Amino acid sequence: MEFGKSKYPYILAELFPRKPKPKARYYIKFSAWDEQLNQLREKIVWFPSKLNSDKERRAYAATKIAKINKALLEGKCFDFNDPTPVAKTLIEPKPKSLFKIAAIVDQLETKKVEVRNKSEGTYKVVFSKLKKFVKSTRNGI
Repeated sequence: MEFGKSKYPYILAELFPRKPKPKARYYIKFSAWDEQLNQLREKIVWFPSKLNSDKERRAYAATKIAKINKALLEGKCFDFNDPTPVAKTLIEPKPKSLFKIAAIVDQLETKKVEVRNKSEGTYKVVFSKLKKFVKSTRNGI
């Protein structure tokens, strides 16, 4: 547990598993202070399933860990009233769409990193059929 510039304790981000394992699911684990709970809270960031090689996973981890550790060293913590807490800087939110089709496209793009290539194609086919159906109805979305 460290304090650094922060008045709250934290534990810097680390990559798990530490030794390369081809079939293991990789993740980054860190802890930051939660102002609502008044305690140290652990957070796990799972890797996208598209990263297959150890080299890809470690490159992804290096950028994520650097970003998380920088935020922790600057004194950021889990405070959902704060405009830039660690929890919100990990995933940049996309602006909410006014139209439902655009919202589905945004959701599909968000899920793109989490699914396999074949699944992504399946989602696109189903979405295109849904889009055609909606346009064919009188009260399209």
